[in-house]
Amino acid sequence: MQGHFEAQKMLEIIQIRTLDTPPCVLAEVEPKRALDLYYGDYKGTPAIDRYVDNFPKNKRWVVNLVGTIADWYNVDEKLVLSIITSESNFKVSAMS
Repeated sequence: MQGHFEAQKMLEIIQIRTLDTPPCVLAEVEPKRALDLYYGDYKGTPAIDRYVDNFPKNKRWVVNLVGTIADWYNVDEKLVLSIITSESNFKVSAMS
């Protein structure tokens, strides 16, 4: 409704059922900063680091392998670890 072509395509896909403007597009609402989303309430270590730090030794090899391959392809290791967590929770037999 604001004239943004990509937003209009998205609205058609999700079939939005309201005409109310969402708060995220109103000027007085400040969006969360990316770092706040990344770190959450804890301002020290990213959530994925805290998660993998508690892995048993038999799963640590996956984290080490991801680090090596992420370097080869110049991809953020934390992004890859986050995707693995979401897709299979590090179950090596899982099929994505």
